[in-house]
Amino acid sequence: FYNITVYSNASNFDQNTTTNRSTFWIETEPVLFSEKLNSSTSDGNASYDGGWGETFNWTVNITDEDGDLNTIRLWVKNQSSDEWQFVSPARTCSNCNNTFFSNIKNNFACSQLGIWTWKWNVTEDDVWNASTSDRNFTIEQNDVNFTYMDGNATTKWRNGTDSVTFSYMPFDRDRELSFGTGGLNGTVWITPNHFNYSNVSTLSPSSGFFNYTFDPALCSYDVGVEYWKMGTLSSICYKDANTSAGTVTLNAPLTTQIRFPNNTVVTEGSTVPISFNSSDECSV
Repeated sequence: FYNITVYSNASNFDQNTTTNRSTFWIETEPVLFSEKLNSSTSDGNASYDGGWGETFNWTVNITDEDGDLNTIRLWVKNQSSDEWQFVSPARTCSNCNNTFFSNIKNNFACSQLGIWTWKWNVTEDDVWNASTSDRNFTIEQNDVNFTYMDGNATTKWRNGTDSVTFSYMPFDRDRELSFGTGGLNGTVWITPNHFNYSNVSTLSPSSGFFNYTFDPALCSYDVGVEYWKMGTLSSICYKDANTSAGTVTLNAPLTTQIRFPNNTVVTEGSTVPISFNSSDECSV
């Protein structure tokens, strides 16, 4: 509060000094500034946007010069809705002077993908309030990476009864969790001709792993080095991602048949033509 003091003086009059105390109060509005949003860095990206499994961290500063009690709240809403959702807890301060506050939210769900809006709001203990501008952020699919387990640089007989297991462990980067069973759509791709990948089978995590038993049908793959890789494909909650390429070498038996000469009499000193045929189990 401010006091008012009036001093009066005139000819033929007594001097007078009058003071009225607590005459008026200078009220100031609270000011919110330096508002920011960062998603967690587990996926290598700390921008506004992030996977539904990430932790989102909002920060803001507030100043209110008249020392009132201020209550600061964070609000978010999906752009498809008109209803703002309060992100608890509310924060309070008196004599706020460049006071820093933060709130986190780490419970978005896969069903909440899309564009969202956020803002800070402050209310005083009297009539004033203020809000930051509406700002957008995007809840995305989660990121996935893979840890190699088994099957690279292996060798198999194409006509054999043995099999080779290709295996990777998928990992939810945003929640920093391994998968159990199910919950993720996967695929294994293998080249049948050394160059062009073919979608061989769909996959789903089993006890946390993508496993595929490679036992190709006879003659469906060329001999030599073939390439394989795994990845996520068309999962609602996860982005598409692939592993590095692995190799598997296919061997095959070679059969040779001498066609000529065959129980043939030739004259000494003459040229003897020799004809033979070599082929694999696929008659190639």
